[in-house]
Amino acid sequence: MSLQAIMSYLFDFSNEDKADVPQRPWRSYFDLIVVDTRKPLFFAEGTVLRQVDTDTGKLRIGTYTGPLQHCAVYSGGSSDVVCDLLGVKGKDILYMGDHIFGDILKSKKRQGWRTFLVVPELARELQVWTEKSELFEELRSLDLFLAELYQHLDSGSSERPDISSIKRRIQVTPRALSQLTRSSAHPPATTSSMGDPPTGRWVP
Repeated sequence: MSLQAIMSYLFDFSNEDKADVPQRPWRSYFDLIVVDTRKPLFFAEGTVLRQVDTDTGKLRIGTYTGPLQHCAVYSGGSSDVVCDLLGVKGKDILYMGDHIFGDILKSKKRQGWRTFLVVPELARELQVWTEKSELFEELRSLDLFLAELYQHLDSGSSERPDISSIKRRIQVTPRALSQLTRSSAHPPATTSSMGDPPTGRWVP
């Protein structure tokens, strides 16, 4: 899908209010909306900042050099340009992304932004943690039992407790958890040619 198609979809998306459900235009929730930022170039020299015609989804001719306009949409630019438009810098920005290098490391190294890493894979692990809490509790109990066995032993003790059965139980439990999480650890990959999704600063 082309960038033009994505832009057209975004700007056609529910700008009109339904008669029974008044809606606030989605662009009004953001101070700044930037598309097609072309990371990681965005965190280096960047590209030409251009304004998007929100009626057609097409880019306007020429480099945008004016002040920040609320509800406007821009294309390209750089992290430096974003800071200048918003009048902020460094830790004033919380940047959220799902790529450890292209999002988190680059933004922190270049601009010193605070970062928020999105890890979709954790959803399955948290589900397993909740649904199979008894397995985690069993591991904790076995660990406490081992601690009690060795509590009064030191380097000079000659007796060695038999922990073979406990070791077998400890080995079985993580294996069961691993099978549960592995089933969705590597979902099928999807690709598109839409470029970067819109980047915005949230207005509460």
